[in-house]
Amino acid sequence: MITGASGFLGDSLCRLACVKHSVLAIYHRHKPLVPDVRAVQADLSKLNNLEALFKTLEPEAVIHAAAVADVAFCQRFPEQSRIINSELPGKLARICRDLNIPFVFTSTDLVFDGLCPPYSERHTRQPLGIYARQKVMAEDAVMQNHPQALICRMPLMIGVAPHDSAYHFCHHMLEAISQKTQLNLFTDEYRTPVDTHSAAGGILNLMDKTGGVLHLGGNTRISRHGIGLMMAESMGIKPDMIRPVRIDDMKLSTPRARDVSLDSQKAFQMGYKPMDLRQAVQRVVKQFNRKQKL
Repeated sequence: MITGASGFLGDSLCRLACVKHSVLAIYHRHKPLVPDVRAVQADLSKLNNLEALFKTLEPEAVIHAAAVADVAFCQRFPEQSRIINSELPGKLARICRDLNIPFVFTSTDLVFDGLCPPYSERHTRQPLGIYARQKVMAEDAVMQNHPQALICRMPLMIGVAPHDSAYHFCHHMLEAISQKTQLNLFTDEYRTPVDTHSAAGGILNLMDKTGGVLHLGGNTRISRHGIGLMMAESMGIKPDMIRPVRIDDMKLSTPRARDVSLDSQKAFQMGYKPMDLRQAVQRVVKQFNRKQKL
């Protein structure tokens, strides 16, 4: 069972998982566009209905990828987003523990404050904003309710959104570059991005091999400005529209960690092999161009 199945990561998880497994794709508003999966609409914020959902569907393993991932929204509406981001993961973990089935929770590199990179699984979490604090609370609830669960801390992910209403920074960057409209990108905010295909493959390949916390970052530490330049190069467009900016130059409503690069050596040693970032960007650009022609 994959929650958030119509989301950015969930779509890739469904497409890869259905090759070897029967997949229950849980969605709220947008039905997954993935063949060979059983799509099930459910409002997971109705926490009292979860046991009945599990009794009906009888999943044998759960990957929980659903979240309110809009950082600004979480900052403005902390109580509304807390139910999905903090309470739901712990509830799902407890149900899976009681049923004695595997549970995987997707967390974020933003649980760190960006002051002591690169971050391994052993580093102390220091969340800056509401979204990051909600994810820390969720991690604690998952481990408390299902000690054998796997928490995958995900980096910034690149890819093409599965449906038009799924806004994502990657689509925004690609669209601005292709239309040659001004694009402000930070030169001093660093991550270790990975494409959604590699991220999904890592989760599926490692979920039966380990538990606890695991980092699934990419091989390249890069700024958003660097990603934008890489995209423009792959699109064959001069990056004249890309304007370099610094975090302190912008009036931001939410605090931003400057460098949450992940040390993913533990996952690498277990067989996690994310695609080279430049190759991943080229692949995403091709997907974007195909979608634009439809």
